[in-house]
Amino acid sequence: MNTQKNSSSRWITIGIVAIIALLGVNAWLFYDKYKNEETIEQQGVDLGEAQQLNMELEKQYYETLSQLEEMRGDNEEMNTLIDKQKAELQTQKAEISRMIATTKDYKSVRTRLADLESKAQEYLAELDALREANALLTEENSKLGEEKRFLEDNLQEQIRQNDDLTNVKATLVTEKSKLESQNMNLNKKVTKASVIPVQNIEVTGYKVSEKGKESKKRYADNIDRLKICFDAMANTVAEPGDESFYIRLIAPNGQTIAVDDIGSGILNTSEGEQVRFTVMKEFDYNQAETNACLTWEPGIAFDKGVYQVEVFNKGHLAGTGSFKLR
Repeated sequence: MNTQKNSSSRWITIGIVAIIALLGVNAWLFYDKYKNEETIEQQGVDLGEAQQLNMELEKQYYETLSQLEEMRGDNEEMNTLIDKQKAELQTQKAEISRMIATTKDYKSVRTRLADLESKAQEYLAELDALREANALLTEENSKLGEEKRFLEDNLQEQIRQNDDLTNVKATLVTEKSKLESQNMNLNKKVTKASVIPVQNIEVTGYKVSEKGKESKKRYADNIDRLKICFDAMANTVAEPGDESFYIRLIAPNGQTIAVDDIGSGILNTSEGEQVRFTVMKEFDYNQAETNACLTWEPGIAFDKGVYQVEVFNKGHLAGTGSFKLR
């Protein structure tokens, strides 16, 4: 009887333990289910937050790209800056995408999104400022272009006027040259007309004694002094006043007799030649026939033969003559 009671108690105890164990298992299962549901719920919340952040990131990124592309135009500087800004935005987008995928710190992610939006606004403001500066520069260039065209037009007008003046000047120079040539020819004619003719040229040789007494000689080795006389004929075209006559004595050997120390020199003829002369005679001429004489004592030996005499006035040959020494 007791044995049966003990056996029955044991089974009751076992049943109670089993019931308690089952209750524990049920409680654990209930708790685990609760935790799993909580985890799943949190994962759902995290997934939704991540998706929302990714959507905001994509929306903000592509809106900014669109705004940047709207700024693109023909200006190379702006286009280069836009490409640089797009590259920087792409780098920031990739960093934020990694944060969304690897971190639960969504507050930091949203801070980075706000920074990205702020950076985008800075980019757009920078482009606006550059576009305004380019617009001002374009306007300034346009004004400079107009001023350049105006200056070029004025320059062309000045060139045209200068060409006209050059042509006029060339014409005046030509006319002046003609007038000068005419005046020169006229002056030559007037000068030639005013040349005083010379006639009756006589050259006499003298021997001078120690006392200074002169005696005519015709032998070359006895002559110390030559007396040269000529008649300056009347010429009403010549101006009254001092007139110069250049006398050239040509020796039998064809050489001009000249001694520079006693007045010989060079004269310029009307033909542009330079001719040696022997002596010069100057006197006051009053347009009437005048006899002029001079003596020349060179202190040299004379040769025998016929001597030619040429007298020049105003560069023209005014008369010729000759004499002979034995």
